[in-house]
Amino acid sequence: MGYDLHITRRQDWCDVGNDISKEEFIALVKANAEFYYPSDNDEDCAEWHSPKTGYVTRFWWSDGQLQTKNPEPEFIEKAVLLAKHLRAKAQGDDGEVYTSATEYSQSDEGDEIVRKKSWWKFW
Repeated sequence: MGYDLHITRRQDWCDVGNDISKEEFIALVKANAEFYYPSDNDEDCAEWHSPKTGYVTRFWWSDGQLQTKNPEPEFIEKAVLLAKHLRAKAQGDDGEVYTSATEYSQSDEGDEIVRKKSWWKFW
């Protein structure tokens, strides 16, 4: 089991509609030198290489949104920037919307709550 981070335009990542097209995904990763596309000859996947630490993760386009599994904090920062570029949001499995690697917001019965995340224990 793992933790997924989604870049989505949907109200919640598990909804349908309001898709990010595959063409938008391809244009996004091809325009950024930190991505290698396609990853392992998979046209739905790009590989991200951190220019700071060398950390590598994969980034998939699937069903109208982008996702990665078990991202390190530095990729969450990158995902927040990519989401803004796509007029979307970076959302975790539990519906939390990231504004940075250490802060996210979550609705609690209609009220927006900002929480801080401790990354020394990721999940």
